[in-house]
Amino acid sequence: QFQHSTGIVVYENNVYVVDEKLDIVQKFDNDGNFILKWGGGGNENGEFNEPQGITIDSNGIVYVADSMNHRIQQFTTDGEFLSSFGKYGFNDGKLKIPVDVAVYENNVYVVDGERDIVQKFDSDGNFILKWGGLGNENGEFDKPQGITIDSSGTVYVADSKNHRIQQFTSD
Repeated sequence: QFQHSTGIVVYENNVYVVDEKLDIVQKFDNDGNFILKWGGGGNENGEFNEPQGITIDSNGIVYVADSMNHRIQQFTTDGEFLSSFGKYGFNDGKLKIPVDVAVYENNVYVVDGERDIVQKFDSDGNFILKWGGLGNENGEFDKPQGITIDSSGTVYVADSKNHRIQQFTSD
């Protein structure tokens, strides 16, 4: 069942869906048959508060943007909690309402929707760099909502209130 699905990713013939209102991730096979779910409302490891984005890296690590807990959580594809990073704040490496996440070459890219930036972390959650800021010029955002990265490392960011998609290098 769904109340407000906000993120979806396909990995090894399975579909993973984040539901922001139910505070869960659900896993289905490629025919739509339910396999399992994990999460639930809260702020402990493995719990969510309005999760939104999801991605899976080439090693099968699931990354979930746990928006109102201001963190990224990592899981196995069977929902076993591995780790998390990000804490509420405005300094580099801190998160304020992360809304989406993408992975490229062992780096994690997080759309920080409240701060109108993208932050890049290593796979252990160590801050590397950030870009963006509120505005409508090239490289600036107004409520960015989504992120994906193609096989050559081009980063695409859905800049929602500026009504555009922006492209960047992975650095």
